[in-house]
Amino acid sequence: MKTLFLDLETTGLNKDGTDEILEIAIIDNHGQVLMNTLVKPVIHTEWPEAQAIHGISPEMVTNAPKLDELQWKILDLIVEHETDEIVIYNAAYDWAFMPTEIQGISIYLEIKCAMTQFAEYNGLWNVERNCWKWQKLSVAAEHFNHVWNSEAHRALADTLALKTVWEGMASWRLEKEHASE
Repeated sequence: MKTLFLDLETTGLNKDGTDEILEIAIIDNHGQVLMNTLVKPVIHTEWPEAQAIHGISPEMVTNAPKLDELQWKILDLIVEHETDEIVIYNAAYDWAFMPTEIQGISIYLEIKCAMTQFAEYNGLWNVERNCWKWQKLSVAAEHFNHVWNSEAHRALADTLALKTVWEGMASWRLEKEHASE
């Protein structure tokens, strides 16, 4: 199985088109960095609330490529690496920010959510939502003793933590698959 890990940082939490990608990182299943770039938004000129979390300022993205300039590079990476699955922490959120040209490739590969799988793995039930309790990536990474080489809430650092979490759950996922057979 050929896996890519993806993480984004954005101008805010609205995945309905009002917020935009500010940073994207993609690594392969060997930890090789395939993409790690800031992204210049086309609508927003500032994002103070999001900046307070990830530290990406408007000045930092001034000369960055726009998402429409990157989308074909992203598609090429997916095809070039013969990708079977893309793993994202909170996949429904991050994947919604991707252009429709990229989202369309999901008919050929699986988009897997490490957050929902870690929630089940962790085994805490959310009574209000009637599902497994979601945890922040930092909680999941800590569970698997991930060593942060840089600060959380930057795309590359989060992608490396995501890979640690995904690999940490690997034997649990295999046991779960065999049990369902």
